[in-house]
Parts: sequence; structure tokens; C-alpha cells
Amino acid sequence: MENLRFDRDVVLLGEQGSELAIIDGSGAGETVVFFGPSTTRKSILDGFRITGGAGSSRHFARPRGGGIYIWGGSPTIRNNLIIGNRAERSLGGGIFVGSLDFSQHPEPLIENNVVAENLALLGGGLSLNRGSPILRGNIIRNNLSITDGGGIFVWLNLDHVRIENNQFWDNEAGDHGGAIASWNAQTLGGEGRVDITFNLFVRNVARAEEPLITGAGGALHIWGLKGSIINNTIVYNRSSMECEGGGIAMNDLTGWIIQKNVIALNSPDGLSCRESDMSSFSDNLLFGNGLDLGCADAVCAVDGSNLLVDPWFCDPESDDFSLAENSPALGMGASPNPGCGPVDRKPTTWGQIKARYGD
Repeated sequence: MENLRFDRDVVLLGEQGSELAIIDGSGAGETVVFFGPSTTRKSILDGFRITGGAGSSRHFARPRGGGIYIWGGSPTIRNNLIIGNRAERSLGGGIFVGSLDFSQHPEPLIENNVVAENLALLGGGLSLNRGSPILRGNIIRNNLSITDGGGIFVWLNLDHVRIENNQFWDNEAGDHGGAIASWNAQTLGGEGRVDITFNLFVRNVARAEEPLITGAGGALHIWGLKGSIINNTIVYNRSSMECEGGGIAMNDLTGWIIQKNVIALNSPDGLSCRESDMSSFSDNLLFGNGLDLGCADAVCAVDGSNLLVDPWFCDPESDDFSLAENSPALGMGASPNPGCGPVDRKPTTWGQIKARYGD
């Protein structure tokens, strides 16, 4: 059993990499690595396998942050494998970022990690509850939340989160946001901002199983925030509720910019908007969303600048969602430049789409 606590800047490098440099909490009722409020970006955790964590209850009755618990600090978390941790009665199976002190403003940099197979009530992979963290270049896959945010749960109050150049694969939420569920902490009088750019979202699911029957946002569920969704590829994601955002579900939003995304082959629809007045929904490509359930991408007032054509991915059957040289979506999505030469158009049937979703 190993549990580490950092209350000042320390550099911890796993020179042998995450396969051999292992920090194992052994499920002993504690977070694996704790960072206190005095840590800055100079405090670095690099190259480890973080596993077996069960979260810390030092600030809350129910343990949070199974693998890594960042409390008011701003460390650099880089090149780690954060796998097999849990906070099943609370937040942040893999990583929790938060504080109750309004004078603290955590700004951790979380980059180039693999966050996989973690479990939480909210935020299976990560839960971001205060501050302005940057998530960049991570692979977030196969995480599970019992309720919201299979990959990430964001709960903001006067903060700014940047989520950029990440990959979200096969994450699952019992209710909202298979990959990301992001909410404004309205009870605290705040108004947060989240910018989501150049990310890939594939086969994430919002299940809405009993007793949770309001599920929405197979990839993304955004409620009451400011922000943007720009240059993302959102494909083969699913919400179990009809017409509730197989790709994106948006609620109570104003002033959002949603541009240059490829939103394709999601079920039962590409996106849905509830009580939202976005300032810009333009120059996106929408294709093959909700082919047999009558859900309309036009719920979000799709205008003439948006394309409704096949994006021509390089090799979707092998999970290569870069764009072919002859794609009409060049300049859009997570990989806006050609990833292969010209490809022939291959018609996709709704039966083939459903087969990829499983149950």
C-alpha cells in the first residue's frame, strides 16, 4: 500500500514509465496521491501508474478523488496511467480537483495521461469542482459514472476550464454526459466557462437507466455555462433517451459558439437544445444522426452554413476518424487536415450504425 501527500513543490519522475513505476493504493480507503494548496505547476507527477485508490474523506464525508486528489493546488500531472480507482459514493474516480476556500484558485495542468477504467458517482474519470484546470492531450476511456459525467464531471463557479486535444473513448454515464457533463454552480451565484476544442469523442453513452430517466448527451451534456465547442469530432455516441442529444445535449445556454465540429452517426440524434439561445452555431458538419427516430438536428437552428453530408473519414471501421483528402469537412473536426488520400464513399446503413452501439 502506497499513499503519497505533497504539501509543497516536489518533482516525482517515474523514469521507467507507467508499466513499471507503480503507485498502488491497494483500495485501502484513501486517495493514492494528494496535492495540497501550496503546490504549483512546479510540483510534477510524471510517468507513473496510479491505481487502487478509494478516495479521501479529509474534506467531505464521502471519499473523493480515488487516484489523485488536488485540493486548492495547481500541480502538473503528466504522462501517467490513472487506472482502476474509485469514488463510487462521491466525485472523481480517477482525479478530483476542488476547494472550499474562495481565496484558492487551483489551476492544475493535466496532460498526456491515460485515464481509464475508473468509477465514481459523478465524474468516473475526473471531477473538476473549482479553479481553472487545463486538460490537454489525454486519453480518457472506459470510465463509468453512476450518474453524470462518465469521463469528466465539471461543476463550475466563476472558473474557466479548458479541455483540448483529448480523446474520449467508450465512457459511460448512468444519466447525463457519457464523456463530459458540465454544470454551472448556480447555487453559489457563479457563472463558469468551459471551452472544448480539438477533442475526439467516440462511442460514449448516457444510459438514463432506472431510476435515472432524464439522461441526455451521449458525448456532451452542458447546462447553464458560458463557453465554446469548436473543432471536435463527435461520432457513434448515444443517449438512451429519444431526441435528447446522442452527440450533444444543451440546456439553458446563452452566448455559446459551436463551430467547425463534425457531428456524425450519433443516436438517436446529433444534438438537442433546450431553452438555449446560442450566439453562433455555424460551419459544422452533421451526418447520419437519428436516421430512424425522427429527431432533427434542426432543433438547434441549423443554418445554411452547416453541411449535411458524409464527412468521408479515412477508415472508420478501424476507428480512424481523420478526414480523407476529398472530405467536405476539411478544416473541421479534431483532425482538420487530411489524414489519408482520397477515399470512395461507402454508404452506411442504420443497421450498421446500431451494430456498433451494442445494446
